[in-house]
Parts: sequence; structure tokens; C-alpha cells
Amino acid sequence: MYFTPEDWARTIEVYEAWWAGRLKRPLITARRSFDQRPQISKSTCGDFSKSPDEVIAEIDHNIAHTDCYGDAFPFAYWAFFGPGALASYLGSPVQTDQNTVWFHPLPGEPALSDIHLELDRDNPWFNRCKDLYWAGVKKWRGRVVMGMNDIGGELDVVASLVGTERLLYAMLDEPAEVKRLCEEAHAVWQQAYWAFMEILSENNPAFADWAGLLSEKPYYTQQCDFSYMISPDMFDEFVDPYLRQTSDTLGHSLYHLDGKGALVHLDKILAIDRIEAVQWQPGDGAGFGYKWIDVYRKIRNAGRRMHFIGSQDDFRAVTDDVGAEGMYFATGFGDERQMNAFFDRFEETGETPYRRG
Repeated sequence: MYFTPEDWARTIEVYEAWWAGRLKRPLITARRSFDQRPQISKSTCGDFSKSPDEVIAEIDHNIAHTDCYGDAFPFAYWAFFGPGALASYLGSPVQTDQNTVWFHPLPGEPALSDIHLELDRDNPWFNRCKDLYWAGVKKWRGRVVMGMNDIGGELDVVASLVGTERLLYAMLDEPAEVKRLCEEAHAVWQQAYWAFMEILSENNPAFADWAGLLSEKPYYTQQCDFSYMISPDMFDEFVDPYLRQTSDTLGHSLYHLDGKGALVHLDKILAIDRIEAVQWQPGDGAGFGYKWIDVYRKIRNAGRRMHFIGSQDDFRAVTDDVGAEGMYFATGFGDERQMNAFFDRFEETGETPYRRG
């Protein structure tokens, strides 16, 4: 389905109320798709043989055959180039498979002192994404939101280019070189982000990224999955400065906290005022929901919104404890009766009602 300007105005108003902490109910999204056709994915993103118009036509068919419920909106998900795609713009060899995209260290494993990160504006991966964005702008003309590409976080990108184990040793043996690479990655991140944003600002009714939230202003889900393996002191030196700098350039900012090993950094993340929301991802095999209630309580007590990952039962258990206000939850439903019953549990008098599709 597509949205009219009136649909977008109403939806943007709800999301901005959520970001500002004025929405008294949670944001809940659900989409129901039918007659879906194969489209670009992580396994096929490296096939440039199809024209941008052909790729967008495939995505368009699937969006047109997807109903939006609750606070959902017509959305072109753009993370099919893999997590931390900025590495591919910097020369990382790319490997695709059915589930993800891998970014390998630079060929020859050059010394850190010989690595200098600059955005190659002729890079085929960078230009493929730009060309697809332009084709989407032409096709949808404001009826669909195109998400920002998952360009990753600075230290994660450096890890892709250097290699994870090698980077861990370098942070101890060559901290000045690692810091220089992080600063260069930050500069390139900004260049790539705003190059994409210049295109998206042409006709995108609002802004989104791979996390699925909507924003009237440019925003991004920041992250550092590499932080799972480093100390709080290293986080202060190699991660925190860039989180703060990027947050200051964005209209809204969400942080993706991935894995129980990264919890040691949560207090530092919550100390960054411009990070307004946190997405907690416990990791494979770690469970969801009430098992991590102390984490949700800490985020709630810090006055932040939460992007919740888990089942409907997990969501009910957590919101029964910390409250549903300020939560965002994407889910699915077997039928309309089940959907309405779930929505009704969280609706409050005076709020904009959920749309039923």
C-alpha cells in the first residue's frame, strides 16, 4: 500500500510525539504481505546486472502488496547491502551469501600506518546505492519512505578493514594509529551519510533506517558491535567521541546495543543526552523479555525510549513492569481479531488511534 500526504502527516506527527516523549502509548507496527516476488537481498546485492529501475520495480511490487497496520508505513528496507556497508566503499572485498554480507580485510593486510581512509566517489558499491536511491525517488515521489543504508559504526568498519583479531592487538600496541583510523572512518561516514541524505531529501516524506523507526529529521541507529570485546576505557577512547559527534549532527539518534558483553557500556551510552532511544539485542541464545528486566529498567530510569526486540509475550511481560509508554515494537499477527486485541490492550483515551490498515 502507499500513503497520501495526509497519511504521512498523521504518521509523522505520531512518531515525533514518540521521540519527544509525548506519546502515552507504545508505537506498534505490523505489516501483512501477499503476492510477494523475489527482490534484491543480501545474497543478490552484488549482482549489478539489473538496472536500478528494474530493482526498484521489484521492491515496488512488494510494497504495493503489503498492508500496513498500527503505526506501520510503506517502507523500502535498505539494509540488503549488509551491516557496515561503509567498508565496501573503502576497498573491503565483499562476499555475499544467503543470510548476510561479509566484509573482508584489505588485500595484503597493509600496515596500519599505510592505511588511509578516503571515500572513493567512483566506488561501484557506493554508486550502486546512490543509483538505486535516485531510481526510488523517481518511482515513488513521496509515497514510500526509503531507509538509510546500514553503513555501520566507525570501529566496526575499521575492524572489517583490518581484521578483528588484528585490531584488538593494535588497540594495545598501536593506539594512536587505531584512533587515527577511527577519525578517518568518522569523516568518511559523515560524507557517505550526507551524500545519501542529499538524495533522500529530494522527495522522501520522512526518514528511516534499517531499524524501522520514522523521523521527520535525518536520524540513524548508531552502534558498535565491536564494543563487546573491549573495556570501558577503550570505549571512552575509541567509540564515545564519535557517538557524541554523530549524535550532534542528527535530528534523532537510536543506539543498537548488541550482546550481553556490551552491557558494560550501557551507562556511558545513557550519559550521551542526544541518544534518545536504545535497542537492546541480547544475542543468539541469550533469551528475551523479562530475563533482562534490569536492563529495561535502567533504560527506562534514564528517561530513554526503547526499541523492543522479542515476542508479544516478552513485550507484555516487560511493559507490565516498566510501562508501555516510550516503547516501539514491530510484530505480526495471525488474523485481524488477534491484532486488534493486542492493540486495544495498549490504547489509551485521547491518543491518536491505531490505524487498522
